[in-house]
Amino acid sequence: AAALQQGAAAKQGPAAQQGPAALQVPAAQQDPAAQQDPAVQQDAAVQQDAAAKQGPAVQQGPAVQQGPAAKQGPAVQQGPAAQQAAAAKQGPALSEWHDLGERFRKERDFFERAVWRDAASYEGVRAAYRLPKEEREPAVGTALQQAASVPLEVAEAIGKMAALLQRLREIAPAAMQSDLDVAEALAAAALNGARANVEVNLAEIHDPDFRRATELRLQALRVSRPG
Repeated sequence: AAALQQGAAAKQGPAAQQGPAALQVPAAQQDPAAQQDPAVQQDAAVQQDAAAKQGPAVQQGPAVQQGPAAKQGPAVQQGPAAQQAAAAKQGPALSEWHDLGERFRKERDFFERAVWRDAASYEGVRAAYRLPKEEREPAVGTALQQAASVPLEVAEAIGKMAALLQRLREIAPAAMQSDLDVAEALAAAALNGARANVEVNLAEIHDPDFRRATELRLQALRVSRPG
């Protein structure tokens, strides 16, 4: 009988010879969790269940949660202080660019109003010449003074704008240089035209005080061509 048992065991191989305990060893090696204490296994299961209830963001971890903030860039992550610091690094040129833009807008508004004021003063001169002879001379003199005053104000405004254009040329990108050329050419034409309108009206004005004051203001326009 012993001989028969040994023969059967030999046919079944080494695993059968080692017995049930030996058969359990490979299974434990294949599943590391099987080697853990049951309490440890239960704690891990509880942790997995809690993570599942908290949702995908918790399971993905802090690095994934920080993803949207990372896409927004350092300035957004750090708050307003960092944004102010980034703006400060751009230097005073940005602030000056904004200031120049505001000043040019104000000048544009002035010139637009001056167009209508000049047209109105011209109509005033025409109306004065249509008055009866006894009323005409004083009315014409007043109308001519107004007709000379508007273009004189325009000429003075253009003279001041020449400095703004020069500063803008210093800080503007190269792509804007041709635009500045056009602006300076238009300003020069407007200045010369305004001066001509002042002088033609001044020639018909006989008030010595007005004539002298106007001539002094014309002389103060040292720049005949902006830029």
